Amino acid sequence: MCISLDTLTGSASGIQHPRQYAIRILRDFQGLRVRLTEERLEHILEHPEMSDREGAIEETLLSPEQVLESLFDSEVRLYYRFYRMTVVGEKHLCVVVKMSGGDAFVLTAYLTDSIKRVQYRLEVDFEKPKVPRGSAKSDSGSQ
Repeated sequence: MCISLDTLTGSASGIQHPRQYAIRILRDFQGLRVRLTEERLEHILEHPEMSDREGAIEETLLSPEQVLESLFDSEVRLYYRFYRMTVVGEKHLCVVVKMSGGDAFVLTAYLTDSIKRVQYRLEVDFEKPKVPRGSAKSDSGSQ
């Protein structure tokens, strides 16, 4: 026997379902899968200075200049990359990633003038992706 949800509640319109968010899977410079939910991305992009930085979030994870462990939470990593041309001038983009039980996800991302104090610096050992000839270069300061 199958009972419909309408029968149990009296009306389907009285039920409030939580909003479903899409999830993007990004990769960091070590190949680690990092989740970025639509909800977190919306939160990040609602700040005017971040409105055009969606691609830079992925670029910062893939090619950070520094990766630091948070002073306050050993499961939080701060990925930094310097950008010369943002709407607010020369800034570092910081992408904050929580590592928890084999899961990694973006908490937030923001532009900043300086790199924060940290517990310790993680060694960033990667080869920067090569830019194919004839393609546009990034506005990153490291390119």
